Amino acid sequence: MKENAQSLRRALQAVRRPRPNTPYPRQLRAKAAAYIEKRRTAGEAWGKIAAALGVSSNTAFTWHEVFRPKVPASKIFLPVTMKKKQPEDGTREKSSGVSLLTPEGFRFEGLDVKEAAELWRNLR
Repeated sequence: MKENAQSLRRALQAVRRPRPNTPYPRQLRAKAAAYIEKRRTAGEAWGKIAAALGVSSNTAFTWHEVFRPKVPASKIFLPVTMKKKQPEDGTREKSSGVSLLTPEGFRFEGLDVKEAAELWRNLR
């Protein structure tokens, strides 16, 4: 059953909570979160959605974050490092020097150790 703001607001107001910080029932929070997701996807502001439900913006945001669908692990990008394939005869290619990657993301390659150390001292 699709919920609208008025029916959700009435359901939230009808819940008897012994203390203000007692959580609403999980099923009701999940329904509200689905409604919030739909409205957020349409571009509506947190404050307007929360006011329609009669809850605070923080509460609406929390419900949205807790109950929204999680991104499958297959959709998460991971960094990949490529290595050169070793020659089949077991010999190694001669290194062309030191590579320096700074925390800011600058990469310097082909340096000897002395040059890399001097460059690093000058950059820090």
